[in-house]
Amino acid sequence: MPKIKTERDEFVMYEAELQTMLRQLEGHRTIEGFYVTHITAINKETGLEEKQQTVQRFKIDCRQTECLLALLWIFGRRIMEILMLKRKNIRVEGDSLIVQCRTLKRRKDKKELYEKSITLTHPYAQYITDYIQRIKDPERYVFQGRSKPRKFVSRARLPKTGEIKTYEYERKEHGFMSPQKAWKTIKFLDPFAYCHLFRHTLATMIARKGYNEDQLMSWFDWSTSQVAHEYVSRGKKMVEDLSTRTW
Repeated sequence: MPKIKTERDEFVMYEAELQTMLRQLEGHRTIEGFYVTHITAINKETGLEEKQQTVQRFKIDCRQTECLLALLWIFGRRIMEILMLKRKNIRVEGDSLIVQCRTLKRRKDKKELYEKSITLTHPYAQYITDYIQRIKDPERYVFQGRSKPRKFVSRARLPKTGEIKTYEYERKEHGFMSPQKAWKTIKFLDPFAYCHLFRHTLATMIARKGYNEDQLMSWFDWSTSQVAHEYVSRGKKMVEDLSTRTW
């Protein structure tokens, strides 16, 4: 698929790219996707290591994927925060679409839900409402799937002592789509896109529109202004405002 961007900016995905992805899904209920993996194996005849290519196939639910893309584009949440949504976390009130998400990187209040709303006149809101109205059970995950139990090892630096501590934990099987499946689906539709690119894009667009750090922090639920400052400081809007001054 050719790149639509005229200039390279790793933090921005143009809307035309999103529309291209959605057009691939229109008119289909499911699409057979494929994902190419490369493994290193030993050739039995030569005894040398060789790279082998395998193709994994998977089904893409088109209506579900349209909803996923729309949620990522509109709200800019982390992929796990979107995949953990249940039907009861998305509702329509008046002319607003309201979504309740967790903020997973906040250790103290991971279970707290943060509400964000968008007007139903938003051009991509219909992809969300069309899909969720088919889900009747309020406790059902919007993006159903199966994830195998896994053991994880994470490392974190303690803020007071600077010591690096290792945490080992096991993630049990749950009922929503795995982030790996979401990543493969998006990569199949656009090899240059990835899940977190939607979040970077929205933050960059908000900053370029001239919104301040406090507004960025409120929308993305950041606890400090450090990340918001990075987006605002490199926004073109600041330079454009200075270019139009008359003094």
